[in-house]
Amino acid sequence: MKFFTLSLRAFLFLLMLGPAAAWAQPTWQWAVAPVSGGTSGSCTVTEVAYGQNGEVVVAGGFRGTLTLGNITLTSAANGADGFVARMTSGGTWTQATSASGLNITGLALSSSGEAVIAGTFRPATVQIGSRVLTNANAAGTSTDVFVARLTPTGTWTQAASAGGLGNESVVDLALQSNGTAVLAGSFGGSTATFGTRVLTNSNSTNSDIYVARLDALGTWIQAAQGGGDGNDGVEGLALDGNNNAVITGYLSGSNTGIANFGPITARLSNGYIFIARLNAVGTWTRVMQSTLDGSFYYPVIDAAGTVTVCGSFTNTANFGAIQLTSAVSFVYDMFIARLSSNDVWVQAVKSGSSTRVTPNSIAQDAAGNVVATGSFSGSQTTFGTHTISNFSSSSAGTFVARLSSTGAWTNALSAGGTGNPVVFKAALESSGNSAAFVGFFDSPTVTFGTVVLNSSSASRTGFVAKLGGLPTATRAPSPAEVFTLAPNPATSEVRLTWPQGTTSARPLQLLDPLGREVRRQLLPAQATTATLDLSGLAPGLYTLRCGAAVSKLVVE
Repeated sequence: MKFFTLSLRAFLFLLMLGPAAAWAQPTWQWAVAPVSGGTSGSCTVTEVAYGQNGEVVVAGGFRGTLTLGNITLTSAANGADGFVARMTSGGTWTQATSASGLNITGLALSSSGEAVIAGTFRPATVQIGSRVLTNANAAGTSTDVFVARLTPTGTWTQAASAGGLGNESVVDLALQSNGTAVLAGSFGGSTATFGTRVLTNSNSTNSDIYVARLDALGTWIQAAQGGGDGNDGVEGLALDGNNNAVITGYLSGSNTGIANFGPITARLSNGYIFIARLNAVGTWTRVMQSTLDGSFYYPVIDAAGTVTVCGSFTNTANFGAIQLTSAVSFVYDMFIARLSSNDVWVQAVKSGSSTRVTPNSIAQDAAGNVVATGSFSGSQTTFGTHTISNFSSSSAGTFVARLSSTGAWTNALSAGGTGNPVVFKAALESSGNSAAFVGFFDSPTVTFGTVVLNSSSASRTGFVAKLGGLPTATRAPSPAEVFTLAPNPATSEVRLTWPQGTTSARPLQLLDPLGREVRRQLLPAQATTATLDLSGLAPGLYTLRCGAAVSKLVVE
């Protein structure tokens, strides 16, 4: 892929020219709102995914009637239905299907265009196509989990459920290349059953987390849990190229308590938010906790296992050797941070705003560029050198901002109205050139660029909006992941030399023979040399790690 047909050298030259050579600003291409009808009509669009040829697939919930172009759906009397709908790359509705009693909180598309949805249902039974699912709680007073599949032509082909007598949730859904659905959430009550697999809660009055897999034939093939005696939850889920899962979440309980993830124990006194990895066969392999005053949300992961997360923080936030400081004390700023496959923070960037900025969703393209969306307070907010304005002085604004793979804010723009449109999810087209956003607004109008949507409901009106003109630059070539050490063996210090500097700062780790970190320092961007202090270390064989580069060092 090319960026404005410029070569990488020309692109870097433009960056050196400064603000005059700004990135092109993306624009809102279109925005549409399903029309709600009936005395209690309302709609919320919660999920979005890109299909083939730029097709946009969305899912959500509605009450009353819902009109999408020439298609009208009607919900069950006094109830809410879930729906899945498809539209062209130009924003024209082509198909819509509904099912009663479903709360859809996950959507993914297979390579053939099949839509896989997941979420919860509360009624004693629900019917999805010709399939009837039965709640484990016959009284229908708690939620169970469901997964269902819908062909590109709108036919339900599969539906499966799981759960127990407590409330279960689905926070996110991902799809393996073989069609296996992976979902994550929490479960309450004493137990939750996924096919033949029964998970037992650490504390039946609170909730534990789970990750479960349902194969393409509709059989539960895996379920793993984690948590302690408090209420524990999941914030997001993603899969790497080997179908290893990563989740973000939070733990609660007393400061002396523990949470178990299979063979791994997390101590609550060391931090309540976490990033955990579960391999493809269902074994927890890592749990990394943080004392960050905030949360990790919405992970995305590349094929190599590098995790990108976003969240909010106040005052200071430490990501390994990288420290962020909010512009105003006790005012939450947003961050985006990247964690390598070996759990080393390699990048952390803040918005830099002096007003509260809260992320709602992120999406990442194949080149590592991230699009983030959420809300901000005040009349204006900033992302790096980009300033955007709020549409209303009486409510929060909605932002979309793009962060390059090297950690630079390249674009930012806003949307809004007399109220604050809430964005639930964002999705990027495979080229990374366009992004789709879904959510709802509860004000009379909402504006996306030159497009003004009118509300058709006294409560919530769903929307789908498309942003085009995003840069499609390929990932910059990584500097050679190799360094030389001199002297080696060493006594008091060692000098490291790289053939090429990196575009962003990254940490250097020194590990003892047991793999424990004994030294760490941050290498500045573009650095090609560094000196590491070895004083006080016991003689022996150590490992130096920086990015993907690893070398052995003998200390005498």
